[in-house]
Amino acid sequence: MEKKFLIYVAALFFLATSVCFAGTGAKYQIKNDKLYKVPAEGNVVAVDGVEVKKAFIGKDLIYWAGVTAQEDGQISKEHTGLYFFDKNGISKGFLPFEEAQFCADIQFSPGGGYVVLDCGTWIVRELSIYSFKYANGFSDFQKKTVISAIGKYTWIDGGSLAYTAVDNHKPRPRDSDFTGRCSAAVYYCAGNKHLLMERATDLADYSFESMQERNMLIKKDWVDKVSDWKNPDKIKTEQLKRTVGGTLPVPGKAATQVNSGSKSNSSSGGQSSNKHSRRAIQKAREVRDAANDRNK
Repeated sequence: MEKKFLIYVAALFFLATSVCFAGTGAKYQIKNDKLYKVPAEGNVVAVDGVEVKKAFIGKDLIYWAGVTAQEDGQISKEHTGLYFFDKNGISKGFLPFEEAQFCADIQFSPGGGYVVLDCGTWIVRELSIYSFKYANGFSDFQKKTVISAIGKYTWIDGGSLAYTAVDNHKPRPRDSDFTGRCSAAVYYCAGNKHLLMERATDLADYSFESMQERNMLIKKDWVDKVSDWKNPDKIKTEQLKRTVGGTLPVPGKAATQVNSGSKSNSSSGGQSSNKHSRRAIQKAREVRDAANDRNK
């Protein structure tokens, strides 16, 4: 009897350490860069149509995959989201996320603590930022904000993100699909603050390019008069450099707080562009759901 009990305990330990529940999600594991579902009974089953991607928390390799009903027809709505795995493919956490199918990339802040999800179906992206706890697995995901952004972005340190904010309230007279204004910005996670290092004007756009230590390199595109935006040959370019503070903006005209960024889950750089991105995602979701209905 005692021997059977020890075998039972050992089996439970093996299951707990090899295939963990990903938060409240379903049970999956990674083998050879492919996602497999772990049923209650029987062999694991490959989940087709899911791209397994890689990210890093410091030097720790993290595999992740977005799973929806389109890839796993048996998954429930509450189990739709992002699943995280360690370097051995063992499940380490789950983030419920309805738009998991449209999540193209994620970036963890250095040392962990925050993650940005890059989602969308257009050049204007939705950057969703979450805080989390990480100790042998992920837990306590909390949404901080959603940013409407375009182009490059990067973590400056463990709690601030450099990006290009988009504002469509006053569209440019461009002959292109994108007519928004661009401002170089920083989001501070600790205070949930969005700060514009250089704000767009009628005659100038400012786009984040890269970081050199605490210096933000910014591309300035400008014209002599508003009508010149229609002619690419009349748009001039130069590079600026602005110093980014650790927890607060460097005093001066280059650091302007975005009022809409002072509340949790708010959008920096204009709500209308965020709505445009959300409409694109909603349309893609409708197409996805219609395809699922046809396959039933």
